[in-house]
Amino acid sequence: MRKELVRTVVFAAILSIGSLAPSLAQSTAGGLVVPPNYNTFQPPVAGGTYVDPAFGSTIQRVTNALRTPDDSDGGNLTWIENEYSAMSAFNSDNSRFILLHQSYFGLYNGASGVYMNDLPFEISASTEPRWSRKDNVTLYYHLGNQLKSYNVATGGFGVVHTFSEYSSISGNGEMDISLDGDHFVYVGDNEFVFVYQISTDTKFAVFDSGSRPFDSVYITPNNEVILSWYPTGSARYTGQELFDINMTFLRQVGHADGHKHLTVDTNGDEALIWTN
Repeated sequence: MRKELVRTVVFAAILSIGSLAPSLAQSTAGGLVVPPNYNTFQPPVAGGTYVDPAFGSTIQRVTNALRTPDDSDGGNLTWIENEYSAMSAFNSDNSRFILLHQSYFGLYNGASGVYMNDLPFEISASTEPRWSRKDNVTLYYHLGNQLKSYNVATGGFGVVHTFSEYSSISGNGEMDISLDGDHFVYVGDNEFVFVYQISTDTKFAVFDSGSRPFDSVYITPNNEVILSWYPTGSARYTGQELFDINMTFLRQVGHADGHKHLTVDTNGDEALIWTN
């Protein structure tokens, strides 16, 4: 799998990062691998490292929320974490990453893990900031009915496109930018699902979900769309359904929704990694 698709920030805000050369470990033993000190382990101070006793990976602790000032509401934070596991907190060369400080994002140095500065407060979890795959300083996010950009190096803002036909757009909390870095899937006014291409400023055909309840939308490596409905089953509008870029229904790919991610295998074929 591509590194930018699978590198993750642990919810406890303990992170394996590249200040130490990438440290990967695995076990070929069968059965369950249990940490020897699961109930007693205490992490090091922020910035400190330890070696995972089960796998031998070197882990660096990046944050300590309870001792980090809350720059939005005052006092100290109660938690810091990545927004959601389906998108990468890191930019494409791992030189920077973002973590959610409750209501806003902090920007971190990818080599050292050191906090750099806050992102503007209008960039929150609900705006779903996503790193560009074309450069290492641009974040895309949505606000109201606009797709916007923010340059973390210069502090510059831009409006990529205003979808004036809607009052708001959303990625429903789980979508990521496409593998080619040029497409998003969005939902207008919680009903209308479409793909947007950045480079050509093109909005493709729209699917009207009507009153049918659905959970998430994902864009595949080939810029197709998986729409996940709440109802389970094998009939239309249940489970996980695959659509082409023009939101034409292709087939069902799962009889129920679940936590998932999309990538390509070593042959370049699309793969859905799914658990339910």
